[in-house]
Amino acid sequence: MNKKHSSRSLIVQFAWAFMLMSIIPLIMAVALVFIVDAPTIDARIQQARIAIFWMFISSIAGYFVIRKAVITLSGFTKHVKDVVGGDTSGTTLLNEDNEIGELARYFDSITKKLEVKIKELESSKKIIQNIFHKIGEAATSVRGIDSLLEFILQSISSAAGSKGGFIMLADEDSASLKVSVIYSEDAKPPRLAPVKIGNGILGRVAKHGKPVKIFGSELSTEGLNFRSLLCVPLGYKDKMIGIIALFDKKSADSFLDDDLNLFKDVASQTAVAISNYQLNMDVEKAYLDTVRALAMAVEAKDPYSGGHLDRVAKYCMDIGRKIGLKEQGLKILHDGAYLHDLGKIGIRDDVLKKTSRLTDEEYEEMKKHAVIGETIMKPVKSLSKLCSVVRSHQERWDGSGYPDGLKAEDIPLHARILAVADVYDALITERPYKKAMTKEAAAEELKKLAGVKFDKRIVEAFLETL
Repeated sequence: MNKKHSSRSLIVQFAWAFMLMSIIPLIMAVALVFIVDAPTIDARIQQARIAIFWMFISSIAGYFVIRKAVITLSGFTKHVKDVVGGDTSGTTLLNEDNEIGELARYFDSITKKLEVKIKELESSKKIIQNIFHKIGEAATSVRGIDSLLEFILQSISSAAGSKGGFIMLADEDSASLKVSVIYSEDAKPPRLAPVKIGNGILGRVAKHGKPVKIFGSELSTEGLNFRSLLCVPLGYKDKMIGIIALFDKKSADSFLDDDLNLFKDVASQTAVAISNYQLNMDVEKAYLDTVRALAMAVEAKDPYSGGHLDRVAKYCMDIGRKIGLKEQGLKILHDGAYLHDLGKIGIRDDVLKKTSRLTDEEYEEMKKHAVIGETIMKPVKSLSKLCSVVRSHQERWDGSGYPDGLKAEDIPLHARILAVADVYDALITERPYKKAMTKEAAAEELKKLAGVKFDKRIVEAFLETL
Protein backbone atom coordinates (compact mmCIF):
# COMPACT_ATOMS: atom_id res chain seq x y z
CA MET A 1 0.00 0.00 0.00
CA ASN A 2 1.25 3.50 -0.86
CA LYS A 3 1.64 5.27 2.47
CA LYS A 4 1.03 8.67 0.81
CA HIS A 5 -2.54 7.59 0.04
CA SER A 6 -3.12 5.35 3.05
CA SER A 7 -6.42 5.90 4.82
CA ARG A 8 -4.44 5.72 8.08
CA SER A 9 -2.06 8.55 7.11
CA LEU A 10 -1.89 11.28 9.73
CA ILE A 11 -2.43 13.92 7.04
CA VAL A 12 -5.60 12.15 5.92
CA GLN A 13 -6.75 11.74 9.52
CA PHE A 14 -6.25 15.43 10.28
CA ALA A 15 -7.98 16.35 6.99
CA TRP A 16 -11.00 14.27 8.01
CA ALA A 17 -10.98 15.79 11.47
CA PHE A 18 -10.83 19.31 10.03
CA MET A 19 -13.67 18.54 7.65
CA LEU A 20 -15.83 16.97 10.36
CA MET A 21 -15.20 19.69 12.93
CA SER A 22 -15.08 22.76 10.66
CA ILE A 23 -16.14 22.39 7.03
CA ILE A 24 -19.30 20.31 7.53
CA PRO A 25 -20.66 22.45 10.44
CA LEU A 26 -19.87 25.60 8.42
CA ILE A 27 -21.73 24.27 5.36
CA MET A 28 -24.71 23.33 7.51
CA ALA A 29 -24.73 26.74 9.16
CA VAL A 30 -24.62 28.55 5.78
CA ALA A 31 -27.35 26.30 4.41
CA LEU A 32 -29.50 26.92 7.46
CA VAL A 33 -29.18 30.70 7.18
CA PHE A 34 -29.25 31.33 3.44
CA ILE A 35 -30.73 28.29 1.71
CA VAL A 36 -33.29 26.55 3.87
CA ASP A 37 -36.60 28.42 3.94
CA ALA A 38 -39.02 27.23 6.61
CA PRO A 39 -42.68 28.39 6.53
CA THR A 40 -42.89 29.02 10.26
CA ILE A 41 -40.71 30.01 13.16
CA ASP A 42 -41.22 26.59 14.78
CA ALA A 43 -40.08 24.86 11.61
CA ARG A 44 -36.94 26.98 11.45
CA ILE A 45 -36.24 26.21 15.09
CA GLN A 46 -36.69 22.50 14.39
CA GLN A 47 -34.31 22.70 11.41
CA ALA A 48 -31.77 24.60 13.54
CA ARG A 49 -31.97 21.89 16.18
CA ILE A 50 -31.35 19.20 13.58
CA ALA A 51 -28.42 21.16 12.14
CA ILE A 52 -26.92 21.72 15.59
CA PHE A 53 -27.31 18.01 16.34
CA TRP A 54 -25.42 16.99 13.22
CA MET A 55 -22.80 19.66 13.87
CA PHE A 56 -22.32 18.12 17.31
CA ILE A 57 -22.10 14.60 15.84
CA SER A 58 -19.59 15.84 13.24
CA SER A 59 -17.46 17.49 15.95
CA ILE A 60 -17.53 14.33 18.07
CA ALA A 61 -16.43 12.29 15.06
CA GLY A 62 -13.64 14.77 14.39
CA TYR A 63 -12.57 14.54 18.03
CA PHE A 64 -12.20 10.76 17.85
CA VAL A 65 -10.23 11.03 14.61
CA ILE A 66 -7.84 13.52 16.25
CA ARG A 67 -7.75 11.45 19.45
CA LYS A 68 -6.57 8.40 17.49
CA ALA A 69 -3.74 10.41 15.91
CA VAL A 70 -2.76 11.91 19.28
CA ILE A 71 -2.73 8.44 20.88
CA THR A 72 -0.37 7.28 18.13
CA LEU A 73 1.90 10.27 18.77
CA SER A 74 1.74 9.66 22.52
CA GLY A 75 2.64 6.01 21.99
CA PHE A 76 5.67 6.99 19.93
CA THR A 77 6.75 9.44 22.66
CA LYS A 78 6.49 6.65 25.24
CA HIS A 79 8.46 4.33 22.96
CA VAL A 80 11.25 6.91 22.71
CA LYS A 81 11.29 7.33 26.50
CA ASP A 82 11.46 3.55 26.96
CA VAL A 83 14.39 3.27 24.55
CA VAL A 84 16.22 6.10 26.31
CA GLY A 85 15.57 4.28 29.58
CA GLY A 86 17.10 1.10 28.18
CA ASP A 87 13.96 -0.85 27.23
CA THR A 88 14.11 -1.66 23.51
CA SER A 89 11.49 -4.41 23.55
CA GLY A 90 8.52 -2.29 22.41
CA THR A 91 7.32 -3.12 18.88
CA THR A 92 3.63 -2.06 18.91
CA LEU A 93 4.17 0.97 16.65
CA LEU A 94 6.25 -0.83 14.04
CA ASN A 95 3.12 -2.13 12.26
CA GLU A 96 1.38 1.26 12.10
CA ASP A 97 0.62 2.13 8.48
CA ASN A 98 1.23 5.87 8.79
CA GLU A 99 3.94 8.46 9.29
CA ILE A 100 4.35 7.55 12.97
CA GLY A 101 4.76 3.88 12.07
CA GLU A 102 7.32 4.78 9.43
CA LEU A 103 9.13 7.05 11.90
CA ALA A 104 9.01 4.27 14.52
CA ARG A 105 10.54 1.82 12.06
CA TYR A 106 13.33 4.26 11.20
CA PHE A 107 13.86 4.92 14.91
CA ASP A 108 13.91 1.19 15.65
CA SER A 109 16.47 0.63 12.88
CA ILE A 110 18.68 3.41 14.27
CA THR A 111 18.28 1.98 17.78
CA LYS A 112 19.39 -1.48 16.65
CA LYS A 113 22.41 -0.03 14.85
CA LEU A 114 23.29 1.95 17.97
CA GLU A 115 22.99 -1.22 20.06
CA VAL A 116 25.43 -2.97 17.72
CA LYS A 117 27.84 -0.02 17.88
CA ILE A 118 27.58 0.12 21.67
CA LYS A 119 28.37 -3.60 21.90
CA GLU A 120 31.32 -3.10 19.55
CA LEU A 121 32.56 -0.19 21.68
CA GLU A 122 32.18 -2.23 24.87
CA SER A 123 34.06 -5.10 23.24
CA SER A 124 36.80 -2.72 22.06
CA LYS A 125 36.99 -1.20 25.54
CA LYS A 126 37.52 -4.64 27.09
CA ILE A 127 40.15 -5.47 24.47
CA ILE A 128 42.05 -2.24 25.14
CA GLN A 129 41.81 -2.72 28.91
CA ASN A 130 43.18 -6.24 28.46
CA ILE A 131 46.01 -4.89 26.28
CA PHE A 132 46.96 -2.28 28.89
CA HIS A 133 46.79 -4.93 31.63
CA LYS A 134 49.12 -7.24 29.68
CA ILE A 135 51.48 -4.36 28.92
CA GLY A 136 51.51 -3.41 32.60
CA GLU A 137 52.42 -6.97 33.57
CA ALA A 138 55.24 -7.03 31.02
CA ALA A 139 56.54 -3.52 31.71
CA THR A 140 59.29 -4.80 34.02
CA SER A 141 59.70 -8.24 32.52
CA VAL A 142 62.25 -9.53 30.04
CA ARG A 143 60.23 -12.60 29.13
CA GLY A 144 57.81 -13.11 26.32
CA ILE A 145 58.14 -9.72 24.62
CA ASP A 146 57.47 -11.23 21.18
CA SER A 147 54.32 -12.98 22.38
CA LEU A 148 53.20 -9.76 24.09
CA LEU A 149 53.69 -7.74 20.89
CA GLU A 150 51.82 -10.35 18.85
CA PHE A 151 49.00 -10.25 21.40
CA ILE A 152 48.87 -6.44 21.12
CA LEU A 153 48.71 -6.58 17.31
CA GLN A 154 46.04 -9.27 17.29
CA SER A 155 43.91 -7.44 19.87
CA ILE A 156 44.17 -3.96 18.36
CA SER A 157 43.51 -5.40 14.87
CA SER A 158 40.32 -6.92 16.19
CA ALA A 159 39.28 -3.68 17.91
CA ALA A 160 39.99 -1.53 14.84
CA GLY A 161 38.58 -4.04 12.35
CA SER A 162 41.76 -4.52 10.34
CA LYS A 163 43.19 -7.65 8.71
CA GLY A 164 46.48 -7.40 10.58
CA GLY A 165 49.40 -5.32 11.72
CA PHE A 166 53.14 -5.26 12.26
CA ILE A 167 55.84 -3.76 14.46
CA MET A 168 59.21 -2.65 13.10
CA LEU A 169 62.00 -1.73 15.50
CA ALA A 170 64.93 0.55 14.85
CA ASP A 171 68.33 -1.05 14.30
CA GLU A 172 70.96 1.53 15.24
CA ASP A 173 73.80 -0.22 13.44
CA SER A 174 72.09 -0.13 10.03
CA ALA A 175 69.92 2.97 10.70
CA SER A 176 66.91 1.04 9.46
CA LEU A 177 63.61 -0.42 10.58
CA LYS A 178 63.36 -4.21 10.76
CA VAL A 179 60.26 -6.32 11.30
CA SER A 180 60.00 -7.56 14.87
CA VAL A 181 56.49 -9.06 14.87
CA ILE A 182 53.81 -9.36 12.20
CA TYR A 183 50.21 -10.55 12.55
CA SER A 184 47.78 -11.31 9.74
CA GLU A 185 44.44 -13.06 9.38
CA ASP A 186 45.69 -14.49 6.08
CA ALA A 187 47.61 -17.75 6.03
CA LYS A 188 50.55 -15.98 4.38
CA PRO A 189 51.38 -12.69 6.12
CA PRO A 190 52.86 -9.92 3.97
CA ARG A 191 56.63 -9.71 3.65
CA LEU A 192 58.29 -6.46 4.64
CA ALA A 193 61.90 -5.68 3.80
CA PRO A 194 64.03 -3.50 6.09
CA VAL A 195 63.42 0.21 5.55
CA LYS A 196 65.98 2.97 5.97
CA ILE A 197 64.86 5.46 8.60
CA GLY A 198 63.62 8.52 6.72
CA ASN A 199 62.83 6.64 3.49
CA GLY A 200 59.31 5.85 2.33
CA ILE A 201 56.11 6.13 4.35
CA LEU A 202 57.30 3.88 7.17
CA GLY A 203 60.74 5.45 7.42
CA ARG A 204 59.31 8.98 7.51
CA VAL A 205 56.90 8.08 10.31
CA ALA A 206 59.85 6.84 12.36
CA LYS A 207 62.05 9.84 11.58
CA HIS A 208 59.49 12.64 12.04
CA GLY A 209 57.37 10.99 14.74
CA LYS A 210 54.06 11.77 13.02
CA PRO A 211 51.33 9.17 12.43
CA VAL A 212 49.86 8.63 8.96
CA LYS A 213 46.50 7.35 7.73
CA ILE A 214 46.56 6.60 4.01
CA PHE A 215 44.91 4.39 1.41
CA GLY A 216 44.83 3.70 -2.30
CA SER A 217 47.45 4.29 -4.95
CA GLU A 218 49.91 6.06 -2.65
CA LEU A 219 50.58 2.74 -0.93
CA SER A 220 51.26 0.83 -4.15
CA THR A 221 53.70 3.49 -5.36
CA GLU A 222 55.64 2.96 -2.12
CA GLY A 223 55.75 -0.79 -2.75
CA LEU A 224 53.30 -1.57 0.07
CA ASN A 225 50.71 -4.12 -1.00
CA PHE A 226 47.90 -2.85 1.24
CA ARG A 227 44.52 -1.22 0.56
CA SER A 228 44.82 1.02 3.61
CA LEU A 229 47.41 1.69 6.29
CA LEU A 230 47.47 3.26 9.75
CA CYS A 231 51.02 3.81 11.02
CA VAL A 232 52.05 5.33 14.36
CA PRO A 233 55.59 5.98 15.67
CA LEU A 234 56.91 4.20 18.75
CA GLY A 235 58.91 6.51 20.96
CA TYR A 236 59.73 6.92 24.63
CA LYS A 237 61.57 9.77 26.37
CA ASP A 238 62.75 11.33 23.09
CA LYS A 239 64.08 7.97 21.90
CA MET A 240 62.83 6.61 18.59
CA ILE A 241 62.06 2.91 19.06
CA GLY A 242 60.26 2.03 15.83
CA ILE A 243 56.76 1.98 14.36
CA ILE A 244 53.53 0.05 14.81
CA ALA A 245 51.02 -0.26 11.98
CA LEU A 246 47.64 -1.73 11.04
CA PHE A 247 46.70 -2.59 7.47
CA ASP A 248 43.55 -3.23 5.40
CA LYS A 249 40.52 -1.84 7.25
CA LYS A 250 37.77 -4.39 6.59
CA SER A 251 34.63 -2.22 6.85
CA ALA A 252 35.83 0.87 4.96
CA ASP A 253 38.35 2.11 2.41
CA SER A 254 40.39 3.91 5.04
CA PHE A 255 40.95 3.96 8.79
CA LEU A 256 38.96 6.49 10.83
CA ASP A 257 40.11 9.24 13.18
CA ASP A 258 38.71 7.17 16.08
CA ASP A 259 40.98 4.30 15.00
CA LEU A 260 43.96 6.66 15.02
CA ASN A 261 43.19 8.06 18.48
CA LEU A 262 42.76 4.56 19.92
CA PHE A 263 45.91 3.32 18.20
CA LYS A 264 48.03 6.21 19.48
CA ASP A 265 47.12 5.32 23.09
CA VAL A 266 48.06 1.68 22.54
CA ALA A 267 51.28 2.70 20.76
CA SER A 268 52.44 4.87 23.67
CA GLN A 269 51.99 2.00 26.14
CA THR A 270 53.63 -0.46 23.76
CA ALA A 271 56.64 1.85 23.43
CA VAL A 272 57.03 1.88 27.22
CA ALA A 273 56.96 -1.93 27.36
CA ILE A 274 59.51 -2.27 24.54
CA SER A 275 61.78 0.39 26.05
CA ASN A 276 61.73 -1.33 29.45
CA TYR A 277 62.41 -4.67 27.80
CA GLN A 278 65.38 -3.27 25.88
CA LEU A 279 66.72 -1.64 29.05
CA ASN A 280 66.42 -4.90 30.97
CA MET A 281 68.12 -6.75 28.13
CA ASP A 282 70.99 -4.26 28.15
CA VAL A 283 71.40 -4.74 31.90
CA GLU A 284 71.25 -8.53 31.55
CA LYS A 285 73.73 -8.49 28.67
CA ALA A 286 76.18 -6.48 30.75
CA TYR A 287 75.72 -8.90 33.68
CA LEU A 288 76.02 -11.91 31.39
CA ASP A 289 79.21 -10.54 29.85
CA THR A 290 80.56 -10.10 33.37
CA VAL A 291 79.60 -13.66 34.30
CA ARG A 292 81.30 -15.04 31.19
CA ALA A 293 84.39 -12.97 31.90
CA LEU A 294 84.47 -14.44 35.41
CA ALA A 295 84.18 -17.95 33.98
CA MET A 296 87.12 -17.29 31.68
CA ALA A 297 89.05 -15.79 34.59
CA VAL A 298 88.53 -18.99 36.58
CA GLU A 299 89.93 -21.05 33.71
CA ALA A 300 92.88 -18.66 33.34
CA LYS A 301 93.75 -19.10 37.03
CA ASP A 302 94.40 -22.82 36.46
CA PRO A 303 97.18 -23.39 33.91
CA TYR A 304 96.18 -27.05 33.62
CA SER A 305 92.59 -26.33 32.56
CA GLY A 306 93.29 -24.33 29.40
CA GLY A 307 90.64 -25.12 26.76
CA HIS A 308 88.60 -27.16 29.25
CA LEU A 309 85.43 -25.11 28.73
CA ASP A 310 85.65 -25.31 24.93
CA ARG A 311 86.17 -29.06 24.98
CA VAL A 312 83.38 -29.74 27.48
CA ALA A 313 81.01 -27.56 25.45
CA LYS A 314 81.83 -29.56 22.31
CA TYR A 315 81.30 -32.91 24.06
CA CYS A 316 77.97 -31.71 25.46
CA MET A 317 76.77 -30.59 22.04
CA ASP A 318 77.80 -33.93 20.51
CA ILE A 319 75.84 -35.83 23.16
CA GLY A 320 72.85 -33.51 22.88
CA ARG A 321 72.60 -33.97 19.12
CA LYS A 322 73.07 -37.72 19.47
CA ILE A 323 70.12 -38.11 21.84
CA GLY A 324 67.95 -35.75 19.78
CA LEU A 325 67.78 -32.59 21.85
CA LYS A 326 66.17 -29.63 20.11
CA GLU A 327 67.76 -26.23 19.56
CA GLN A 328 66.72 -24.79 22.92
CA GLY A 329 68.07 -27.82 24.79
CA LEU A 330 71.35 -27.61 22.90
CA LYS A 331 71.70 -23.94 23.80
CA ILE A 332 71.21 -24.75 27.49
CA LEU A 333 73.93 -27.40 27.20
CA HIS A 334 76.31 -25.05 25.40
CA ASP A 335 75.90 -22.16 27.85
CA GLY A 336 75.87 -24.48 30.87
CA ALA A 337 79.15 -26.02 29.76
CA TYR A 338 80.84 -22.62 29.61
CA LEU A 339 79.51 -21.55 33.01
CA HIS A 340 79.58 -24.79 35.01
CA ASP A 341 82.79 -23.92 36.89
CA LEU A 342 81.85 -20.27 37.43
CA GLY A 343 81.53 -20.82 41.19
CA LYS A 344 85.25 -21.55 41.47
CA ILE A 345 85.75 -17.78 41.45
CA GLY A 346 84.68 -17.97 45.10
CA ILE A 347 87.17 -20.69 46.05
CA ARG A 348 90.50 -19.75 47.67
CA ASP A 349 93.45 -19.73 45.29
CA ASP A 350 95.50 -22.00 47.54
CA VAL A 351 92.78 -24.63 47.18
CA LEU A 352 92.03 -23.98 43.53
CA LYS A 353 95.67 -24.02 42.43
CA LYS A 354 96.89 -26.78 44.72
CA THR A 355 99.16 -29.15 42.81
CA SER A 356 98.61 -32.13 45.09
CA ARG A 357 95.48 -33.94 46.11
CA LEU A 358 93.04 -31.96 48.27
CA THR A 359 92.54 -32.72 51.93
CA ASP A 360 89.05 -33.58 53.12
CA GLU A 361 88.60 -30.02 54.40
CA GLU A 362 89.81 -28.53 51.13
CA TYR A 363 87.57 -30.88 49.16
CA GLU A 364 84.55 -29.73 51.17
CA GLU A 365 85.38 -26.15 50.25
CA MET A 366 85.83 -27.06 46.59
CA LYS A 367 82.38 -28.69 46.60
CA LYS A 368 80.85 -25.28 47.33
CA HIS A 369 81.60 -24.07 43.79
CA ALA A 370 78.41 -25.59 42.37
CA VAL A 371 76.18 -23.60 44.75
CA ILE A 372 78.30 -20.45 44.40
CA GLY A 373 77.94 -20.63 40.61
CA GLU A 374 74.17 -20.95 40.88
CA THR A 375 74.05 -17.98 43.28
CA ILE A 376 76.00 -15.77 40.86
CA MET A 377 73.67 -16.68 37.97
CA LYS A 378 70.33 -16.34 39.76
CA PRO A 379 69.94 -12.55 39.30
CA VAL A 380 69.98 -13.01 35.51
CA LYS A 381 66.52 -14.17 34.45
CA SER A 382 67.73 -15.31 31.05
CA LEU A 383 70.15 -17.68 32.83
CA SER A 384 67.48 -19.22 35.06
CA LYS A 385 67.36 -22.40 32.95
CA LEU A 386 71.08 -22.87 33.48
CA CYS A 387 70.97 -22.70 37.27
CA SER A 388 69.99 -26.35 37.72
CA VAL A 389 72.71 -27.43 35.27
CA VAL A 390 75.43 -25.54 37.14
CA ARG A 391 74.18 -26.63 40.57
CA SER A 392 73.78 -30.31 39.70
CA HIS A 393 76.68 -31.07 37.34
CA GLN A 394 78.56 -32.83 40.18
CA GLU A 395 75.62 -35.09 41.12
CA ARG A 396 76.10 -38.82 40.48
CA TRP A 397 73.70 -41.53 39.29
CA ASP A 398 74.07 -43.51 42.55
CA GLY A 399 73.46 -40.44 44.76
CA SER A 400 77.09 -40.04 45.83
CA GLY A 401 77.50 -36.60 44.25
CA TYR A 402 76.96 -33.09 45.59
CA PRO A 403 75.53 -30.65 46.63
CA ASP A 404 72.11 -32.33 47.04
CA GLY A 405 72.84 -36.04 46.72
CA LEU A 406 70.37 -36.46 43.85
CA LYS A 407 70.02 -39.90 42.29
CA ALA A 408 69.26 -41.26 38.82
CA GLU A 409 66.64 -39.30 36.89
CA ASP A 410 66.14 -36.85 39.74
CA ILE A 411 69.29 -35.28 38.34
CA PRO A 412 68.36 -32.84 35.53
CA LEU A 413 69.08 -34.29 32.07
CA HIS A 414 71.40 -31.46 31.04
CA ALA A 415 73.40 -31.87 34.26
CA ARG A 416 73.76 -35.62 33.58
CA ILE A 417 75.14 -34.86 30.13
CA LEU A 418 77.52 -32.23 31.49
CA ALA A 419 78.76 -34.62 34.19
CA VAL A 420 79.87 -37.19 31.58
CA ALA A 421 81.55 -34.58 29.38
CA ASP A 422 83.27 -32.90 32.35
CA VAL A 423 84.67 -36.14 33.78
CA TYR A 424 85.84 -37.42 30.40
CA ASP A 425 87.83 -34.21 29.82
CA ALA A 426 89.27 -34.44 33.34
CA LEU A 427 90.40 -38.04 32.66
CA ILE A 428 92.28 -37.14 29.48
CA THR A 429 93.83 -33.96 30.96
CA GLU A 430 97.14 -34.11 32.81
CA ARG A 431 97.27 -32.76 36.36
CA PRO A 432 100.22 -32.28 38.73
CA TYR A 433 98.92 -35.13 40.83
CA LYS A 434 97.98 -37.52 37.94
CA LYS A 435 98.85 -38.37 34.38
CA ALA A 436 96.41 -38.00 31.51
CA MET A 437 94.61 -41.12 30.35
CA THR A 438 94.47 -42.06 26.71
CA LYS A 439 91.11 -41.55 25.04
CA GLU A 440 90.67 -45.30 24.86
CA ALA A 441 91.38 -45.75 28.57
CA ALA A 442 89.06 -42.88 29.45
CA ALA A 443 86.31 -44.46 27.36
CA GLU A 444 86.77 -47.77 29.19
CA GLU A 445 86.59 -45.97 32.52
CA LEU A 446 83.28 -44.36 31.53
CA LYS A 447 81.92 -47.77 30.54
CA LYS A 448 82.74 -49.08 34.03
CA LEU A 449 81.00 -46.11 35.63
CA ALA A 450 77.90 -46.25 33.37
CA GLY A 451 74.84 -47.07 35.43
CA VAL A 452 76.84 -46.47 38.63
CA LYS A 453 78.09 -42.91 38.59
CA PHE A 454 76.61 -41.81 35.27
CA ASP A 455 73.48 -42.30 33.21
CA LYS A 456 74.18 -45.36 31.05
CA ARG A 457 72.21 -43.97 28.10
CA ILE A 458 74.26 -40.76 28.14
CA VAL A 459 77.57 -42.64 28.35
CA GLU A 460 76.66 -44.89 25.42
CA ALA A 461 75.57 -41.92 23.32
CA PHE A 462 78.80 -40.07 24.10
CA LEU A 463 81.05 -43.02 23.27
CA GLU A 464 79.33 -43.34 19.89
CA THR A 465 80.38 -39.76 19.07
CA LEU A 466 84.10 -40.35 19.74
